[in-house]
Amino acid sequence: MELKYKSRPFWNLMGGMWVIVALMNVGVLILMVSGPGLAAVNGLLIAFIMIISAFLAISYFRITRIDYIRVDQNALSLHRGFPLPRINIPLQNIDRGRVTGDKLLLILKNEKEMEIQLQALTIKNTDRLMKELKRHFQVDHL
Repeated sequence: MELKYKSRPFWNLMGGMWVIVALMNVGVLILMVSGPGLAAVNGLLIAFIMIISAFLAISYFRITRIDYIRVDQNALSLHRGFPLPRINIPLQNIDRGRVTGDKLLLILKNEKEMEIQLQALTIKNTDRLMKELKRHFQVDHL
């Protein structure tokens, strides 16, 4: 089961913000190249910031295509965002789950906790996730 991020205006707002940051850096780069001084070093720094800004903008615009949660027969996989790698948790390592507000807290057998942001999923996908997880361990609602 693959559950994608739900579409939220926030993602588009953040993508647009990073496009603006990239465009502002283009303007600064043009002004710096036309002036004297450390234009080459500063230009490289601004170019690096522009590339990162463009990458972040594209990431926010495409986030609804990313699987936030994947659940298969043996494991749960959670997308943690750039630059962190996806985390895989074997289902047999999860002791129980607890829903509090808009978060699902997975309590692992080694006493560690993993948090899932339910507001990142649609209601339909949240229901599918809960149904699937209840097949493997107890999920309490507080």
